[in-house]
Amino acid sequence: MTTLPVNVGWVQYSQSYSDKATCESAIEDNKAEIVMDVAKFMGVDSKTGKPRFKYAKDFECMSYEEAVRRNTELGH
Repeated sequence: MTTLPVNVGWVQYSQSYSDKATCESAIEDNKAEIVMDVAKFMGVDSKTGKPRFKYAKDFECMSYEEAVRRNTELGH
Protein backbone atom coordinates (compact mmCIF):
# COMPACT_ATOMS: atom_id res chain seq x y z
CA MET A 1 0.00 0.00 0.00
CA THR A 2 1.52 3.29 -1.07
CA THR A 3 0.73 6.96 -1.55
CA LEU A 4 1.31 6.64 -5.30
CA PRO A 5 -1.61 7.30 -7.69
CA VAL A 6 -2.43 3.57 -7.80
CA ASN A 7 -2.00 2.85 -4.10
CA VAL A 8 -1.84 -0.95 -4.26
CA GLY A 9 0.65 -3.09 -6.13
CA TRP A 10 2.74 -6.23 -6.06
CA VAL A 11 6.46 -5.75 -5.43
CA GLN A 12 8.65 -8.61 -6.52
CA TYR A 13 12.12 -9.50 -5.32
CA SER A 14 14.20 -11.06 -8.07
CA GLN A 15 15.26 -13.99 -5.92
CA SER A 16 14.85 -17.49 -7.30
CA TYR A 17 13.92 -20.46 -5.13
CA SER A 18 13.92 -24.15 -5.91
CA ASP A 19 10.28 -24.53 -4.87
CA LYS A 20 7.36 -22.61 -3.39
CA ALA A 21 7.85 -23.99 0.14
CA THR A 22 11.42 -22.64 0.22
CA CYS A 23 10.21 -19.25 -0.97
CA GLU A 24 7.46 -19.15 1.64
CA SER A 25 9.92 -20.08 4.38
CA ALA A 26 12.27 -17.30 3.28
CA ILE A 27 9.41 -14.80 3.45
CA GLU A 28 8.46 -15.85 6.97
CA ASP A 29 12.08 -15.68 8.12
CA ASN A 30 12.72 -12.26 6.56
CA LYS A 31 9.36 -10.46 6.58
CA ALA A 32 10.53 -7.46 8.65
CA GLU A 33 13.64 -7.00 6.50
CA ILE A 34 11.57 -7.23 3.31
CA VAL A 35 9.20 -4.51 4.55
CA MET A 36 12.13 -2.24 5.48
CA ASP A 37 13.80 -2.82 2.09
CA VAL A 38 10.60 -1.99 0.19
CA ALA A 39 10.02 1.15 2.27
CA LYS A 40 13.58 2.29 1.60
CA PHE A 41 13.22 1.54 -2.13
CA MET A 42 9.92 3.46 -2.39
CA GLY A 43 11.40 6.51 -0.66
CA VAL A 44 9.46 9.59 0.40
CA ASP A 45 6.93 11.81 -1.34
CA SER A 46 8.77 14.94 -2.50
CA LYS A 47 5.74 17.14 -1.75
CA THR A 48 4.88 15.88 1.72
CA GLY A 49 8.14 14.33 2.90
CA LYS A 50 6.17 11.31 4.08
CA PRO A 51 7.07 7.72 3.17
CA ARG A 52 5.38 6.47 -0.01
CA PHE A 53 5.17 2.95 1.35
CA LYS A 54 2.51 2.55 4.04
CA TYR A 55 2.32 -1.18 4.78
CA ALA A 56 2.46 -4.68 3.34
CA LYS A 57 -0.99 -6.15 2.94
CA ASP A 58 0.06 -9.63 1.79
CA PHE A 59 3.11 -11.69 0.92
CA GLU A 60 2.99 -14.32 -1.79
CA CYS A 61 5.47 -16.31 -3.85
CA MET A 62 4.86 -15.86 -7.59
CA SER A 63 6.66 -15.69 -10.89
CA TYR A 64 7.75 -12.41 -12.46
CA GLU A 65 5.08 -12.85 -15.13
CA GLU A 66 2.39 -13.29 -12.49
CA ALA A 67 3.48 -10.11 -10.69
CA VAL A 68 3.39 -8.19 -13.99
CA ARG A 69 -0.09 -9.54 -14.79
CA ARG A 70 -1.46 -8.65 -11.36
CA ASN A 71 0.05 -5.15 -11.43
CA THR A 72 -1.34 -4.56 -14.90
CA GLU A 73 -4.79 -5.52 -13.60
CA LEU A 74 -4.34 -2.96 -10.81
CA GLY A 75 -3.53 -0.20 -13.30
CA HIS A 76 0.26 -0.04 -13.10
